[in-house]
Amino acid sequence: MRKILKKTATLMMTAVIGVSMSCPKMIVYAGQRMQMQERYTTPKEWNYTEITAYQFGSTDKFEDYLQTGGTHLYNDKFQEKDHMVKITVADSGYFTIATQTDGNRSQKVNLYDSTKEKVLAQTTSDGDLEYGRLAKAGEVFYLQMPEKIDKIFVTTGVIKDGFGSMKASDTYYESGTGSTTYHPFSIKKRSAVEFNISAIDRNSGITYAHIEKKENGQWKRIDDTVKIKPASYDDDFVHGLTKGEYRMAIKAPTTQLNAVSYTSSSKSKKVAYKKSKAKKIKLDGQTSNIYTTGEKTSRWYKISITSTKKKRILNLGKNTVSGGYKFTIYKNGKKKAIKTIKVTENANAKIAKMPKKKGTYYIRISKLTKKTNGTYEIGYY
Repeated sequence: MRKILKKTATLMMTAVIGVSMSCPKMIVYAGQRMQMQERYTTPKEWNYTEITAYQFGSTDKFEDYLQTGGTHLYNDKFQEKDHMVKITVADSGYFTIATQTDGNRSQKVNLYDSTKEKVLAQTTSDGDLEYGRLAKAGEVFYLQMPEKIDKIFVTTGVIKDGFGSMKASDTYYESGTGSTTYHPFSIKKRSAVEFNISAIDRNSGITYAHIEKKENGQWKRIDDTVKIKPASYDDDFVHGLTKGEYRMAIKAPTTQLNAVSYTSSSKSKKVAYKKSKAKKIKLDGQTSNIYTTGEKTSRWYKISITSTKKKRILNLGKNTVSGGYKFTIYKNGKKKAIKTIKVTENANAKIAKMPKKKGTYYIRISKLTKKTNGTYEIGYY
């Protein structure tokens, strides 16, 4: 369950930490003396017996709520007879809740359904609780606090099920419809764009996704289909995209729920297209860049081997949806390549063992297919 909640748990815990650091004890000055003064009146915002889980369009809006009063604190002043906190879902969507107990294992917290009988989640060994699933408007949950409370933070809310356009670094949730749904987004600069889709329901089917670009008023597909298996959390796929309008196409069975997000990192187009202008990679250094679908020309890099005492290597990797890259290595002054390596898998980089001979070596990188787009990396060690 902890993997399922990765999308929201991180920001929820971040908000909790921020609140806890902003509530120090008051310091009162009297002449030359300074003493610590405790509050005698518990703020009304603490120890709520009932909480409403409000709905938000994405995790970005949810985070705003958590940082502006949406985090609830409980301490030894909580006097509810059965130690239960009632949580009511305001609007349907992906209900999520997290608690933090500062790692205190004695602070056991249980989450129950509306009957107060079925335990849905409880604190783990690190003292925290995380839970999430689709819930209907008006649905009720109960959070049981320990009899003796030191300090417990509770954050809860609902992320809307379904979304339209997307923006970078935000996370959205959508149940499958059995048909393809489209989600527009814009790229302002040539960038490496990393998409993340988590298919949450392990008992459901595969989710399919691909990217399309708008060209001359028409949507044109730019990559192969990505398959996201059930309970395949944090499936990432990377594209090299130029400035323009795009959309993500997603198709999932009606029983599947997907968490969707993307991040964008701009990349310079200052690469060397001629051997004579090859970019140098220093020892123990690395370089990376992207190819977009429209970029075809080979690029050049170089390294220098200055000692024969230690064997040097090149670490060659890539992250693409379609196609791969070919790395061709030459020794200065030689026309024939000493090594040619094709990288077609994202998971494992390939190693090129270099000769124990001093000199300058050149690496030419080229695309294996017309559709190839995404990142490549070269490390020299």
